[in-house]
Amino acid sequence: MAVLANRVRVTTSTTGTGTITLGSAATTYQTFAEAGVSNGDVVRYLIEEGTNWEIGTGTYTASGTTLSRTVSESSNSGSAITLAGNATVSIVSAAEDVTSDVEITGGTIDNAVIGGTTAVAGTFTNVTSTGTLTYATLNDGTTSLTSTVAELNYSDGVTSNIQTQLDAKAPLASPAFTGTATGVNLTLSGDLTVNGTTTTLNTTNTVVSDNLLELNNGVSSNANDSGIVIERGSTGDNAFIGWDESADEFILGTTTATGSSTGDLTITAAPLTVSVLDVTDAATTRTNLGVDAAGTDNSTDVTLAGSLDYLTLSGQQITLNSVDLTTDVTGILPIANGGTNASTAAAARTNLGVDPAGTDNSTDVTLAGSLDYLTLSGQQITLNSIDLTTDVTGALPIANGGTNATTAAAARTNLDVDQAGTAVAMAIALG
Repeated sequence: MAVLANRVRVTTSTTGTGTITLGSAATTYQTFAEAGVSNGDVVRYLIEEGTNWEIGTGTYTASGTTLSRTVSESSNSGSAITLAGNATVSIVSAAEDVTSDVEITGGTIDNAVIGGTTAVAGTFTNVTSTGTLTYATLNDGTTSLTSTVAELNYSDGVTSNIQTQLDAKAPLASPAFTGTATGVNLTLSGDLTVNGTTTTLNTTNTVVSDNLLELNNGVSSNANDSGIVIERGSTGDNAFIGWDESADEFILGTTTATGSSTGDLTITAAPLTVSVLDVTDAATTRTNLGVDAAGTDNSTDVTLAGSLDYLTLSGQQITLNSVDLTTDVTGILPIANGGTNASTAAAARTNLGVDPAGTDNSTDVTLAGSLDYLTLSGQQITLNSIDLTTDVTGALPIANGGTNATTAAAARTNLDVDQAGTAVAMAIALG
């Protein structure tokens, strides 16, 4: 703020637009020094010369008694006027000196002495205090703010009080949140424990670096099915991959249950497609197939739960019992020739190369895979182009009573024919 002084006007013989060298006081006026202006003070000046004038601020230099010029208004369109050497310089006040910040060091407001004990109402745009400011209530025109000295002291500086308290609260070991906490990104350097009934993740993809995921943690005993439920929306029932507790087995299927369901879920088994199925329990597998370790029928019936188009077994025996191909049949093992599945008895007979009476109808049947043993009840099998006069290698083995023929002689014995191919006294029925 510019320094004010009373009755200051001096002459100057300075010419041009530069710094002014101050002269003697005009009649009835004082010089800058006589009015108490100190070296380095900034004053509001008025320069007049003829009809030209200039208002601005300048810094008073006691040595040499000079005054710098910073123009705020002038008769020269706001620029410094060019002095001709016959001007006067006065200290004045401008409008902005009154309507801007005012430093009050004494006096009265509404006849109340400033610095006294009587409260006085007044309106100020800006108030600057170099001493102690005492107040009861601050009001912004709408809301009153009342604070104690202790509360104001909390905001005393950025390195103490309120800042110190904030710094102390930031690293709390166990901060407690109430209500709903919302954030944009959260990174934890420690463990995360969630205690509640539901955890919801609404993301596009979830990436987990853990090697193991444990479900149903903490139970001492379990009656709930456990696994993963895949929501399918209007496409159909949800998919389920997991453990069926009541059946004590794994299951893949569909269910109407959701991720919030508990207990014994109703699950319908669904098909499973795999490239290779490795069954490590060979004994159980043989039992389910109805054969013993040597591949011999162990009189255990095997029931196929679904359809079977092709079956290749190495060293195992397949027995088809009570298959009447003189009429159409359904639900039995399909008999295929060249990959075409038989859906009727006629098609099955064609694939087997026999007519309704079981006689060879000269239709060749080619096995798509290997077959070590084959037993058919009441059906005819024709072996063509097998020379049993000499030992053969790689031909279809011919078994009687489960003994596989390794030589032509043994094969002939099993077929009950001599070397010329003529049937001997006893016929052998296959099956």
